[in-house]
Amino acid sequence: MSLQYTPQYKSIQNYIYFIIMCFLVPFFKRYLNRNPRRFVFLTHVPSVALVLAGTKFFLFAEMLYVVPQIISTGSVIYFLLWLLSLFIAYNIIANLLAAHFTDTSVGSLPKERQNPKPHEEHMWHFCYKCKKMVPPRSWHCKLCNVCILKRDHHCILTASCIGHNNHRYFFWFTFYLAFGSFLVMVTNFTAIVVNKRSFLNYYARAFVHPEFLLPKKTPVKSLENIEHLDNFLDLLYFLSVLVAAATGGGFVCQLMTTYIKGDFMPKYKRQYHLGTRKTFQLVLGKRGFWTFLAPNLKSTLQHDGTIWKTNLDSKVMESEV
Repeated sequence: MSLQYTPQYKSIQNYIYFIIMCFLVPFFKRYLNRNPRRFVFLTHVPSVALVLAGTKFFLFAEMLYVVPQIISTGSVIYFLLWLLSLFIAYNIIANLLAAHFTDTSVGSLPKERQNPKPHEEHMWHFCYKCKKMVPPRSWHCKLCNVCILKRDHHCILTASCIGHNNHRYFFWFTFYLAFGSFLVMVTNFTAIVVNKRSFLNYYARAFVHPEFLLPKKTPVKSLENIEHLDNFLDLLYFLSVLVAAATGGGFVCQLMTTYIKGDFMPKYKRQYHLGTRKTFQLVLGKRGFWTFLAPNLKSTLQHDGTIWKTNLDSKVMESEV
């Protein structure tokens, strides 16, 4: 008997997921503050492994079993899709590794820049954890246990803090992750429309019995009698709704937290905003959007992460002119 979903059930289900995420976020933050090292071990390894394994799985699942349901494997389009898929997978993994191994801490600065110059002292602040002066926009990370240049956040998917030196890699990592997910959604939806229920049966059987994917001259007769296949498909749908609701609930909670913090810090919130164009120039470096090609493409940043212009400085310069 397949799972039945009513509008009332869906609304209650989403409400429960939202409440769970709103309670889980504070719980994890409290656990992080009490056991930072254990939190790193419990989150970093599974998260990175999930990204690497998921990228590999969807690459081969899509190109070997989904896309052939739509177009011929001997066509030029199929070959081009292979190149595009490999390009996306490479940028996901390579940018993840680049973001992880790039040192963006205050300690990465040259020794002569780890102390403020006389005219910069009023902009630097003292970190009581590191017990030294740090540049503006640099904040201490409890998980990394160092101060990070232009610290944005600590990302468990890259197992590192995102800051001045590796923000470019994180940007392209998330971009290709989203782009790849979009292509997976499009190809799966197209295959479902083209092949209707038969494609779903094929995909479910392959999931339950991996040997179904192996090339055989004769079909396996036992697979024709798989029981409760509809229930299994309903389970897949349920898991998809669960993941989407959990992710969406966590995102909404994070937005609420960010909005509340922004109300308490309205001046700081917009202090360093110089416009979208200049922001991309600061993050991507001199080569700009050409960095989408590969993380090993050198693109020198505009400064070392210690000198930050504010929109107040820009307004003063405009008034003087």
